[in-house]
Amino acid sequence: MAFRTAGLAATVLVLGAVTAPADAAPATRDVDYRGYHLTVPANWQVIDLAERPTTCVRGDLHAVYLGAPGRDQQCPAHAVGRTESVVIQPLDASAVASDVLVSTRAAPQHLSRSVDQEVRFAVPAAGVAVSATYGSDFDTLAGVLRSARLDGSARAAAMPAAPRVATASIAATDTNYTGDGFDACNAPSSALMAAWTATTAYRAIGIYFGGSHRYCSAQPNLTPAWLTEQAGRGWHFLPIYVGTQASGLGTTAAAKGTSEADDAVNGAATLGIPPGSVLYNDMEAYSATYKTNVLSYLSAWTAELHAKGYKSGVYGSLLSAVRDLNATYGPTSPDVVWFASYNNAKNTDTSYIDPTHWADHQRAHQYHGGVSETHGGYTLEIDGDYLDVQVAGDVTPPPTPSWPVVVSGSIGEQVKTVQYLLNHRQAAGLAVDGDFGPATLAAVKAFQSAHGLPVDGRVGAATWEQLVVPVQQGSTGSAVKAVQSQLTAHGIRTDVDGDFGPATTTNVEAFQARSALPRTGTVDTTTWQYLVA
Repeated sequence: MAFRTAGLAATVLVLGAVTAPADAAPATRDVDYRGYHLTVPANWQVIDLAERPTTCVRGDLHAVYLGAPGRDQQCPAHAVGRTESVVIQPLDASAVASDVLVSTRAAPQHLSRSVDQEVRFAVPAAGVAVSATYGSDFDTLAGVLRSARLDGSARAAAMPAAPRVATASIAATDTNYTGDGFDACNAPSSALMAAWTATTAYRAIGIYFGGSHRYCSAQPNLTPAWLTEQAGRGWHFLPIYVGTQASGLGTTAAAKGTSEADDAVNGAATLGIPPGSVLYNDMEAYSATYKTNVLSYLSAWTAELHAKGYKSGVYGSLLSAVRDLNATYGPTSPDVVWFASYNNAKNTDTSYIDPTHWADHQRAHQYHGGVSETHGGYTLEIDGDYLDVQVAGDVTPPPTPSWPVVVSGSIGEQVKTVQYLLNHRQAAGLAVDGDFGPATLAAVKAFQSAHGLPVDGRVGAATWEQLVVPVQQGSTGSAVKAVQSQLTAHGIRTDVDGDFGPATTTNVEAFQARSALPRTGTVDTTTWQYLVA
């Protein structure tokens, strides 16, 4: 796996291109898809996927893709990187992710950065769904999305039901395997998988399921049903998360490791990849300058995955990530190391790793890369892998967390939750700013007095248990906003609109799944406890 740019033959539609003098604003063009218009930089490509259904929807190309991404995209086996791009496709069930936001206007009301550097929303008024990625220039992407307008040809479509969070689509032990495997940028079609099942010895596949540097983010095949189907054929899985790379970690490396592990757990839970499974962090080659930051990031990644009940794997180069992990091997090391060494040897032996490290069926080896293979009439570019991984298994759910103690002077999401709930319970009229100041203190004391609690102004266990209220689909108001804000803070993007609709239900289920709670979609006292802890 190396940073790679793939060639692309594509249809480019130039709609209303503008030539501007050097001192004018940057040239732009208008892009129209079914009456939904965006104004984009003139140098962006516009690619019609209906005309070219095997085109790879790339993460490294400034482009607008029109139509649904194909199920047999011709992508490089692996590439890493993101820039600003947009996909506009028909609004149907296949286009609606569990965390998609609904825009009541052509341009979305709320745009914000996210851990995975993706933006997804539906525009029912135009019958389209929009998904976008960004690299270092979120502001340019936001400007493009805010330029949206509709013309008279736009046709409305009903908003499909959000997909429900999967119960386990595979077993945790389906991330164990000893034998031949491969990884590919996009999850292949079921037809290809059936053909390769019949004609090859491969029985493990690497799937790129998340991360801010995931090259292939448009993956129509990668669903819980697809995972279940392939597991039924005898396949095993290497779930790969491509997060922040070494040069982007900086002084917040540990915080990034934690937040990206949480994002990976959210993504895994949505696909039905259960606790106990191995999740792999793809850390591409880097210079020794970044060693300290990378180790801090990977230690935090591993610790957070363990806290959420998952096993940690790391993919890397023998001369960077694997070298550094081997030199610091110990209690904070990942459970599995997956190394790249293109020697065509189907084993997990290497002189670069101490023979006592990751010695108990804890290694995988990528032995060649970027090879096109044809089996059963289906061709795919892959990286070849040999696995000896036997660490995954069922886990005991972690104990219920304690209620936090929130006091005068506190700041942050827990304070916002207190403020939302006080506004819901006693119409306190508080500004929800996350700052526990005098007004919030007075409202807490008034609530405690009204409910027979010690009037100390501290929101501890007894006050929390009186303050929280059960909410579920159909509920409205500030308590719902508290839930929605908390979900977003936990990395599950949710519109904070006070309306507990199907999308909020789906996101609550996603949070419950990752917390090993029953997937009820109802925020009861236990779910509140996990949300605010």
